[in-house]
Amino acid sequence: MRNKSMFKRNLSTSGILFTISKTGENVKGLLNSFSNKPFISFSLDVDVSTGDIVENSLGEKLRIIDIQPLLDYKNCFYQSEYVYQHDNNAMSTFNINADKIENTIIGTQANATINLEFQIQKMKSDISNSKSSDKDELLKIVSLLEELRDSKEPVPRGILSGFSAVMERNSWFTGAVAGFLLNLFQSQ
Repeated sequence: MRNKSMFKRNLSTSGILFTISKTGENVKGLLNSFSNKPFISFSLDVDVSTGDIVENSLGEKLRIIDIQPLLDYKNCFYQSEYVYQHDNNAMSTFNINADKIENTIIGTQANATINLEFQIQKMKSDISNSKSSDKDELLKIVSLLEELRDSKEPVPRGILSGFSAVMERNSWFTGAVAGFLLNLFQSQ
């Protein structure tokens, strides 16, 4: 009981008036710090939670970032609203809205995985959706690429030379094949 009466005594003699922004309620609290982390001690019955903003009599807005309840009071660690906003804006996230982004690293990843199966499926889908008269030949090229992927052997020289006329007529497909082969080389 000694702590309770000590806290209440200190609160009544040295407490500072704070306004809780969400309720507009004026309450007393004690300013303090622990390991260079400032906090306000409030009675347990004060309705304040993490994320709330309290304002002191000087108009400074303080964002509650952590609460540690104790026997008869709670320590509410805070940051000035300015520092809080600055820190959160510096580390803010952003969204990229795109229809398709394949084989791309966005962010700070150290390792990347090349998904050759996705490229194979995409080529098959593109072939089936195309109006090309060479669909059978294009699917043979995809089968050949699948065999190359699965064999883990170096790509033999001139392996696609027999399909040069087909690939010339379907230039949209040639880019996909080139991309696949580059990724295959990088993954070996």
